Amino acid sequence: MFTFCFFLSLSYSYCYQTQPAIVKYSTVVQRSTEMIIRYEGLALHAYPDTKGWTIGYGTRSYEGEVITQNEARARFQKILAQSVYRVMSQFPDASEDEIVALTSIYYNCWGGWLEIKKGWPKAMLRKDFCTLPNHSWLLKRRAEERALFNFNSSN
Repeated sequence: MFTFCFFLSLSYSYCYQTQPAIVKYSTVVQRSTEMIIRYEGLALHAYPDTKGWTIGYGTRSYEGEVITQNEARARFQKILAQSVYRVMSQFPDASEDEIVALTSIYYNCWGGWLEIKKGWPKAMLRKDFCTLPNHSWLLKRRAEERALFNFNSSN
């Protein structure tokens, strides 16, 4: 909520409050889905990742696991819903664009999420934020997320 005050004289002022733009949950879910799937891709056979095994659209797995596309989608939707809820509850004043970017980071980079919680959007300004050497797709993903941030806001 924002408060604006007009000082009409030394003894009289007028103030009013406005609500920030309402963020539509369904729109955030749709946009986050498109962004995350574009970078995660789909793998129906588990593959080794930086911290264990991954399957589907970047969800956790174990060596040798095989799933269907429907199972991959169900796992993704469950984790995405939890991610969007957490982002929206921890950053209630974030814009829709910022929620989409934060959801992508939360889904993909837990360490980066912890950095953001300590001081967003400052963490996002680092070029090495949540990237790995020789992973150009991560650099591209972080650049797309960074482009969604309003770095002039007071968040």
